[in-house]
Amino acid sequence: MVCCLNPDCDRPFNSETQKFCQCCGDALTPLLKNRYQVVKPLGRGGFARTYLAIDQQTGQSCVVKQLAYRGTGAWLQENATHLFRQEAKQLEQLAGHPQIPQLVEQFSEDRSFYLVLTYIQGQDLKQELQQQGLFGDRKVRSLLLDLLPLLDFIHQRQVVHGDIKPENLVRSQTQKLVLIDFGIALATSERAGQRTVGLGSPGYAAPEQMEQAKVLPASDLFGLGITCVQLLTGQIPAELWSQHGYAWIKGWQQALAKPLSPQSTLILNRMVQPNLNQRYASATEVLKDLQFVSPSPNQAPQPKRKFWSRWFK
Repeated sequence: MVCCLNPDCDRPFNSETQKFCQCCGDALTPLLKNRYQVVKPLGRGGFARTYLAIDQQTGQSCVVKQLAYRGTGAWLQENATHLFRQEAKQLEQLAGHPQIPQLVEQFSEDRSFYLVLTYIQGQDLKQELQQQGLFGDRKVRSLLLDLLPLLDFIHQRQVVHGDIKPENLVRSQTQKLVLIDFGIALATSERAGQRTVGLGSPGYAAPEQMEQAKVLPASDLFGLGITCVQLLTGQIPAELWSQHGYAWIKGWQQALAKPLSPQSTLILNRMVQPNLNQRYASATEVLKDLQFVSPSPNQAPQPKRKFWSRWFK
């Protein structure tokens, strides 16, 4: 099979004898750069489409990321390519960490830009939530202890990820969580003058990121905190944000189906504070508080109810 590389093609699979896609009519590319055989699409974000591929030189699976932005606005056309190349730059800067995909190479072909990344085999946390059910206190604490040192690593190197959510956290075969998709990651030294308003995922992106063009280490902590709330409650932050804005965060504890220790509750409350001045400023601050957390004992789960009802009638 040959996979069509038109990012908007609805039926990209073609037989090896075809030279043009039977769905969209685009010319087919059996091997990118005479090396990478694209097997199937993996997903699509605002600026790129990702594919599973086989590196014919090594025989290893890899991820091919293709610049494929939607929209025709002047700002998007001007900055999409910049953000794509910036992702490669950030990955080079963060090379060597086992919880970050490694950049194999970057290239352009047929007027398209591509990044090749190591393939992380495993499930993302959205899939894990769907298959295994809600997280409890111990599992969320383990998640934080796994990811906070990673965030400290990237923040110490002046990089902010900017889009932390369950889909961008993959549990690898070693059970370590891997942070993927640095597509909108910004170097703190390059933030000045860049338009970052609206970048990030609604519901997970902090107010200063969505509204004030600020992307800070505390913005990543907000996204991680909201991710934990989703894993604990099963609620969809994007839906609640679209209905109620950031006000929905006030009552997230009322949606808990499993008990949460008072210490964990305090930590998550501070991580998801919409007010930047009331939120943790660094991953190390959160780690210090986590040292004093004792997971809650097993208790009968409380009945689940719509936790925004007390705020919105």
